[in-house]
Amino acid sequence: MEELILRVKEAIAFWVEEMQSIWAYDTAKAGGGEAIPFEQAVSEIEPVRCNTRGKCLSSTEVKK
Repeated sequence: MEELILRVKEAIAFWVEEMQSIWAYDTAKAGGGEAIPFEQAVSEIEPVRCNTRGKCLSSTEVKK
C-alpha cells in the first residue's frame, strides 16, 4: 500500500510540474516579450531547476 501511495504522489507531482510549465508558457506567450533561442533558455533555466530539485542530470542524460 505504501508503494502505491508513493507512486500516486510521484504522479501528482509530475502533473503539477507539467501544469506549471504550461502556465509559464502561456504567461510568457501572452506577455509578448522577445523570443530567445532554446539553448539560451536551457542554459539559464537548468541551474535553477537543479538547485530546486537537489539532483541534476548531466547533459547527456537530459538528451536521452
